Amino acid sequence: MIAFLGTMLAIVLAIPIVWFGAHNITPNLALTYPIGRAAMTLSRSVHEIVWALIFVSAVGLGAFPGILAVSMRSIGFISKVTAESIEDVDRRPIEAIKAVGGNRFQVILFGVIPQVIPVFIGNAIFQWDINIRRATIMGLVGAGGLGLTLERQLLMYNHQGVTTVIIAILLIITLGEVISYYARKAVI
Repeated sequence: MIAFLGTMLAIVLAIPIVWFGAHNITPNLALTYPIGRAAMTLSRSVHEIVWALIFVSAVGLGAFPGILAVSMRSIGFISKVTAESIEDVDRRPIEAIKAVGGNRFQVILFGVIPQVIPVFIGNAIFQWDINIRRATIMGLVGAGGLGLTLERQLLMYNHQGVTTVIIAILLIITLGEVISYYARKAVI
C-alpha cells in the first residue's frame, strides 16, 4: 500500500515538475526552470529515511508519513529522467506541428508527450518496484508497513516472527518483480 500510493502520488506531483524542469518546454526559462530543477535535486538529495523522519514528526506515526516519504524520494527520479527525455525528443514532429499552425499546447500534446510517455511510464513502474523495497524500511522509523512489524518482532526477540516477516517481504518483492515485468511488457 505504501509503495503503490507513494508512487501514484509521485507520478501526479512529478508532472508539473517535469513541465517546469524540461528546458525546451518550460513556461519561463528564468523562473520556472530553476524551480523545477531545484525540486528534482532536493527530492533526490534527501534520503527516504530522512523524509520519513520529517513526515513522522510532522503528521505522526503510521502509513501516511511513509507514503509521503516514498513519494518525495520518487518525484526527483521520475521527473529528472522524464525531463531529460523531453529535452532529447525528435524535433521533426514538433516542427511539423508548428508548420501547420499548432500552438504551444498542441506541440506538447501531440509532438512531445507521445515521444516521452514510454519513458515516463517505464520509469514510474521502475520507481514502484524500488518503492516496494523502500516501504519496508519506512516502518523502521515509525512510518508503518511491514518494516514496523519487523521492528516489533526484532524488539521482542521473536525469531520465528522475524523469519515470517522476512519471507513475506521476499514474497511481496517477488510479486512486485513479476507484476513490474508484465506491466512493462504491456505498456512499453
